[in-house]
Amino acid sequence: MSHEAELLILDEPTSGLDVVLRRTILDRLRQFVANGDRTVVLASHITDGLEEIAEYVNFLDDGKIVLQSGSDELLAQWKRIHYREGALSPSLVRQLADVREHPFAHSGLTGDFQAIREQLAAGIASGDVKVENARLDEILVAMLKGE
Repeated sequence: MSHEAELLILDEPTSGLDVVLRRTILDRLRQFVANGDRTVVLASHITDGLEEIAEYVNFLDDGKIVLQSGSDELLAQWKRIHYREGALSPSLVRQLADVREHPFAHSGLTGDFQAIREQLAAGIASGDVKVENARLDEILVAMLKGE
């Protein structure tokens, strides 16, 4: 890529691409930086898949940085909690953002997983609660909405 440059600055490199080509480009970028000698700075409105390759994340809103974090730290903090109805206390559900009701389960987002981890333990052990990393787009929307 770019004659083995040490730094690539890309603005919307996957904009307008289908999902297969988008994944191919992201895989190539991952390979490009794999040895640790190179850096890619990537700006994108489309965050799908970026959590898999980004080492650092900055969210901008109206030209201002609203979040600056290491990707690992961000994904450790933000989780999507899937739960069966009644598995969580109402007070815990009220702490979640972006709560969605589904036919067989519900889900919500937390930006402070460590604070509620113990409250989820029994539900996780029983299979009534499942925890997964939040996607970057979910985190950004929750932050911008103030949830």
